[in-house]
Amino acid sequence: MGEISEIDSVQKQSVKIRLDADYISLSNFIREILDGERLASLKNFSISSDDESNILNCELEFIIFAAD
Repeated sequence: MGEISEIDSVQKQSVKIRLDADYISLSNFIREILDGERLASLKNFSISSDDESNILNCELEFIIFAAD
């Protein structure tokens, strides 16, 4: 988990996630986070692949916002 900061009663937290998934599962996961209850944005991401499989190696960083 990343650092929590607060400005004008709005908190934000950086969340970094590392995962292995196929393309459809990755797309569904990102959509679930961005369409969730809290405002979220995808700040950074990197994706690599092994030529022998359809599995993607991913690192994602989301910023999650919450109002007091």
